[in-house]
Amino acid sequence: MKLRSILLATILFSLSSLSNADQNAPELELLFDKLNDTSDSYSAQKLTSKIWQIWTYNDREDINKLMHAGVTLMNARQYKGALAQFDRIIELEPTFAEGWNKRATLYFLMDRYDDSINDIRETLTREPRHFGAMSGLGVILTETGDHTDAIAAFEYALKVNPHLPGVAENIEKVKRLLRKNTI
Repeated sequence: MKLRSILLATILFSLSSLSNADQNAPELELLFDKLNDTSDSYSAQKLTSKIWQIWTYNDREDINKLMHAGVTLMNARQYKGALAQFDRIIELEPTFAEGWNKRATLYFLMDRYDDSINDIRETLTREPRHFGAMSGLGVILTETGDHTDAIAAFEYALKVNPHLPGVAENIEKVKRLLRKNTI
């Protein structure tokens, strides 16, 4: 069994056994329920946006400032500066799932896939419903050729948020790659 297969199995097991971890905003449960009940794409987009807002916000203003600075630097491709911001968030608030997720995203952009996967694991330990982290894991596994595990990661992301744009298409793309590789 591949190392990443073991990682994915560990993540999926922990997802089934954890509650909301540190993401205790009372409205999250309701938002996820509504997200899974809606068939309206506009409503799904608004619900998804609200979930991201809750995930990204922290009660500590210094963490919010670091998050804003890190995202701004990451978007400007100033990765060293962004990494310093996200490292500081994790140092100050290690239970804050979105700090780990943003650093995982940055590591992905830096082609540091193993580091990204480690931070995805940390994100999902703290917020098992983090469809962004699980979808990101699917992208990394696709990039590294772990197609079966990529499909499992994408499918889990869709289970949590069935309205994620592009994820169903990613599953089909990876299935085509799998078929191509078995011919």
